[in-house]
Amino acid sequence: MDAFISKQDRHRGDGDHNVQKMRRISNVSWLASKRQVHKTLKNRVNGKIWKREEDDDDDEWSLPTRTKNSSKKVKLTPAFEFSKGNGIPKKRLNKRSSFVVVDLEGDSEDEVLEQACIMNIRARKRARTSDSEAVKRNHMYTRLENGDFANASLGSSPEIAENFCNNDERVYCNHCATSIVDLHRSCPKCAYELCLSCCHEIREGSLSSRAEMKFRYVDRGSDYMHGGDPLPCDFENAEDQGEPTVVLWNANDDGSISCAPKEMGGCGDCVLELKRILPMGCISELKKKARDLVGFDTERADSMCNNSEAGREMLRSAAAREGSKDNYLYCPAMNDIQEVEELFHFQKHWVKGEPVIVRDALEVTTHLSWEPMVMWRALCENVDRETRANMSEVKAIDCLASCEVEISTIQFFKGYTEGRRYENFWPEMLKLKDWPPSDKFEDLLPRHCDEFISALPFQEYSDPKAGILNLAVKFPPDLLKPDMGPKTYIAYGTTEELGRGDSVTKLHCDMSDAVNILTHTAEVALSEEQQTAIQQLKRKHLAQDEKERLEQDNHSIEQLGDCSGSWKEMGVSKIIETEKQPSQISEQLELSHNQPRGATLPGLPSEDETDNMCGALWDIFRREDVSKLEEYLRKHSMEFRHTYCSPVKQVVHPIHDQCFYLTSEHKKKLKEEFGIEPWTFEQRVGEAVFIPAGCPHQVRNLKSCTKVAVDFVSPENVQECLRLTKEFRQLPKNHRAREDKLEIKKMIIYAIAEAIKDLEELIQ
Repeated sequence: MDAFISKQDRHRGDGDHNVQKMRRISNVSWLASKRQVHKTLKNRVNGKIWKREEDDDDDEWSLPTRTKNSSKKVKLTPAFEFSKGNGIPKKRLNKRSSFVVVDLEGDSEDEVLEQACIMNIRARKRARTSDSEAVKRNHMYTRLENGDFANASLGSSPEIAENFCNNDERVYCNHCATSIVDLHRSCPKCAYELCLSCCHEIREGSLSSRAEMKFRYVDRGSDYMHGGDPLPCDFENAEDQGEPTVVLWNANDDGSISCAPKEMGGCGDCVLELKRILPMGCISELKKKARDLVGFDTERADSMCNNSEAGREMLRSAAAREGSKDNYLYCPAMNDIQEVEELFHFQKHWVKGEPVIVRDALEVTTHLSWEPMVMWRALCENVDRETRANMSEVKAIDCLASCEVEISTIQFFKGYTEGRRYENFWPEMLKLKDWPPSDKFEDLLPRHCDEFISALPFQEYSDPKAGILNLAVKFPPDLLKPDMGPKTYIAYGTTEELGRGDSVTKLHCDMSDAVNILTHTAEVALSEEQQTAIQQLKRKHLAQDEKERLEQDNHSIEQLGDCSGSWKEMGVSKIIETEKQPSQISEQLELSHNQPRGATLPGLPSEDETDNMCGALWDIFRREDVSKLEEYLRKHSMEFRHTYCSPVKQVVHPIHDQCFYLTSEHKKKLKEEFGIEPWTFEQRVGEAVFIPAGCPHQVRNLKSCTKVAVDFVSPENVQECLRLTKEFRQLPKNHRAREDKLEIKKMIIYAIAEAIKDLEELIQ
């Protein structure tokens, strides 16, 4: 911890830089000292220089050293000094003073050497004392890392150097990519920065390497994605064969931490220094003010909500769990929530982590058209010719291959209403995410942006600019803020569940709360010829699934040492047998037609009543079911397909990987094996769906859909945001969900500061 010197230490001259000098002195032999002094005296017989230490209490001594490029005088530091004057002063040594005078003419060389010996003895004594002080100082900074400012001071309030950063930049941990709010450690040489969580893990010996994921999916050709034979591959994930290199990174004996090894992105040379970003003591001050204003004995209001409090028209059946009291979701109309009581009703459901649906959100707007082609024309009116040309093509996601494809903007929007298909008549499902970019949404489509914000229900939470209960709006105006939206999602869809290449948002967990409004839908009719082709291709898909499942099972047997049988022939015969039994495949196809949709649940409109309204099928899981859901996904991962329609082989985190979509068949098995099921409902045009942070969810588009979403952070779900931040930082370095884009800790600090300011003004 030698790099951290308090202001008082620097003033007295007894800081760690002098300790380091004394340590060097204590290691110098008497002979070396004699040679050095002899050389100096010989070269400067007639020279007389002096230097006064500011602190009279220092008895520190150092060997004389020649300053570089000095043409006049030799500087002896810190206390081996000469005085000016015409007379010849005598040698003086005062215990209370470091002012030492040496008469070069009168003093013999032996006397000077004797004085140097005394310096060394005192230096060793002082070094031993400073070692214990360094240990104390190290403990002090460790307490500071833990936020214990009250008990961390060493004689006086410690001073930590500030790490200056601009308002338009974010400070991230170089190891775990977590946003750094205040205290952290920084390398003075290479600017490597480490968060305190990683520091604690290093000291405990539990630091994860967070090695990058090596696995990648192989493109086996278009025919393979439609159930045919794969193209020959010379290799598959060759880079994943070797074991990852283990690099040790341990704390030093005194608890200090050196910079990361070069293999981990650091220099490995310097000790990391404790730095701060915020003013000293501001967090402690915030805690004290909050404690004084609020207190800790405040009784929490009853958060339980009896569904009987709401009328039948404000509820929607979304599950059929036996013995459960939350099968119905709170679903008021936009006109109903204008009363203050409905905000409290919303909060009682929200604090329990339940999603909320608000009907007719667009009824209170000016009814601006959200048809994608209309949005495109409006965008063209607001931009110059060059910008329009740059946006004439978009990068959409092909849902079958899970890959980006470039397509003309006009062609994409044309397919939204008319549909697109491959040469074999299989529907081509495309998705356009975050268009136009959310950071330009307000500038490129200002009227649509205003329309969306005005349609947001419970604006105390959801308003991205002025929501009083939205922590995300509490950032200072000049500070770089996280991108919370609004964001537009435009995607194709089909009423029938295809089982492969559906237009879906795969199972994932948002880092913050969100509200999603379905603004427009378009139904694409499939011809009889296309429907027949779809059924035939589904049979090929089922046969391909069975073939690969058999190959995988037999490959596992082969790995166990059973290599005598011709398992390949056995697999082929099984497939041929399967192809000879179309009745079995037909039964499976019939099951896929009878998928459980929101309209089939009790209390929901029939399918005929929703044909012209419903656009998206939602599945939202409870937070308490996450562990069982993850267990199911790991167990059945090989039954799912991801990039290039390849079977899912590597699972880092079942939910955060975003490579799973549970079909109706999987949801049925999930309930049978683990006894859990999600809230399932259909979203209609104009409905707003509130999704709490930490609730895994997936969406399938039943029609071509245009949705607009905005993220927010509610006080009720701050703890979930913190939990997810800790979860994300454990992911591999190249994981898609690893980056801390929310910066929840920074958000909390500014939100508390704003709340304290408002409360103080209110009290005054």
